[in-house]
Amino acid sequence: MGTDAADGKMRLSGGNIDIQWNPRNSRKMFKEMEAGLSALSDGVDGKYETSLLWRWPLRKLLTAHPLGGCAMSDNPADGVVNEFGEVWNYPNLFVADGSIIPTALSVNPSATISALSERIAERIAIS
Repeated sequence: MGTDAADGKMRLSGGNIDIQWNPRNSRKMFKEMEAGLSALSDGVDGKYETSLLWRWPLRKLLTAHPLGGCAMSDNPADGVVNEFGEVWNYPNLFVADGSIIPTALSVNPSATISALSERIAERIAIS
């Protein structure tokens, strides 16, 4: 697990999701992760091998926890929802999932997503 540059963008294009992300800005993190995994392998007399998906020509990345898309912000110019998950300028329309987290986290985001969702649900219940 690592914190990448969080500079990717997802856009809707012709009814399909177009993902634009260049891993170049995250290359340092990838190298640090591989060095750590290699050292761990050495420590147990193993031999580190990169993932088949990460080898040329594929060089595919994956994420188990995609975040963003409806980023939380202090104002409508910088994001989609406010601190309570309510869509800016659309009263009573709420988003309560990982898409409101505006950037990558360096840990599994499940607890953060749960906490934000519970806060949003409470806000909806008292409204």
